[in-house]
Amino acid sequence: MAGRANVVVEQVDEVAVLRIQRGKGNSLSPALIEELLDALRAPPIAESSRALVLTGEGRFFSTGLDLVELSKLDRAGMLLFLDRLQGLLAALYVFGRPVVAAVNGHAVAGGCLLALCADWRVLARGEARMGLNEITLGLPLPQAGLEITQEHLRGSAYAEVVFGGQTHGTDDALRLTLADEAVEPDRVVERALERARSFARHPSVAFHHMKAAVRDPVLLRIRAKHDQHEETWVDLWFSPPAQQRIQEIRERLLAKKSE
Repeated sequence: MAGRANVVVEQVDEVAVLRIQRGKGNSLSPALIEELLDALRAPPIAESSRALVLTGEGRFFSTGLDLVELSKLDRAGMLLFLDRLQGLLAALYVFGRPVVAAVNGHAVAGGCLLALCADWRVLARGEARMGLNEITLGLPLPQAGLEITQEHLRGSAYAEVVFGGQTHGTDDALRLTLADEAVEPDRVVERALERARSFARHPSVAFHHMKAAVRDPVLLRIRAKHDQHEETWVDLWFSPPAQQRIQEIRERLLAKKSE
């Protein structure tokens, strides 16, 4: 295939390393979502790997939705994209083997949700920030993200992260349990591999059953509200206030690209 792949998979011993290297802040476009879904379904991740490490490249894990690309979609296209995004979040969340996020850089909005799907998150100490800022666009979290976040964040942490709409540096990301540990940037993937191996050394059938016992009920809640939520979310996406904010961000991104 011509050009540089947006997603690459490297096998390190029995751990698969899935790296997002799209550029553009590793933002989530329709094409990138499909590539990530394909990678999860294909060897070595789907067959021989005992664990998975998910990471990005450079300064970015993922900055969330690609607003430039998504602003080109009509309602039917946006419904399809949302369906595939939620499918990716669900597939990663209930993945039957250990998943460790090596958060090498900024993980914002949809990028933060990808990290929250993991069983453990290793954050690059320093400039990297994590957070859920959907509310600043006038949008709720997608249903899958809402259920996953409610399950992971408790009490005041949920309010501060979801309702606050801010991004958080290392110390606050740890305090709010967006990240589980932080290391120097050049050790993020190395430490994530160590964590993945430590989880994977136990019999996989036991791990799978214990993870499913906790996460399958969340998946059922996501599915139960799927259709109604997606229609409501897309209504809000196309609402004038949200479109105005999206257009402002889109123009800033395009201006930065042309510099």
